[in-house]
Amino acid sequence: MHLNSLAPDLDYSIEHPRPDGSIPFLDINIHPDNSTSIYRKPTHTNLYTHYSSAATSSSKESVVRTLTRRAFKLCSSKHLGNELQHLEATFLSNGYPLQKIRHLMQKTLDRLRSTSRPSSTPRLTHSHILASVPYSQSYASSIRKSLARYDITTTFSTSSTLKSLLSHTKSSTPADKLKNVIYKIPCHDCDDFYIGQ
Repeated sequence: MHLNSLAPDLDYSIEHPRPDGSIPFLDINIHPDNSTSIYRKPTHTNLYTHYSSAATSSSKESVVRTLTRRAFKLCSSKHLGNELQHLEATFLSNGYPLQKIRHLMQKTLDRLRSTSRPSSTPRLTHSHILASVPYSQSYASSIRKSLARYDITTTFSTSSTLKSLLSHTKSSTPADKLKNVIYKIPCHDCDDFYIGQ
């Protein structure tokens, strides 16, 4: 490859299309007709916050809204239906009730398709008070309601779990080893390889 002869310190490689003709770029599949769909690595597990987990309902709902918004923004119209079906099946496997999934997805899509609605992002003013409270399933709702009476917006943070405190499965990499890292992954089936940074 000519580019490799221009800079001896750099080694360029070529990304070849998959059998269906698509090429992954970041988290998008670019198809031969220039349409786009969501790309997931082969190691992707479709595991998200489980519906029965001790997280706030707004956190769980945001998983559905965020992935629906991502599909709407990144998928071409011809691939959007398949992606939404995939998401519905994924949320079901993560314990979400079907009616809740469909309601949140439809509400998100309606909002995205509507161009006349003003932004739903609240604007903070000098008199706006925000309180961040550790989350507990037993009192989160009552705290939020109580503080709302005084125009205080409540957000919840998750505390450390015993598992997160005790399990450190990955040793930390020294800071001097994290910069300017380039890696080379050879293909086991041919002489090609992938170089990344």
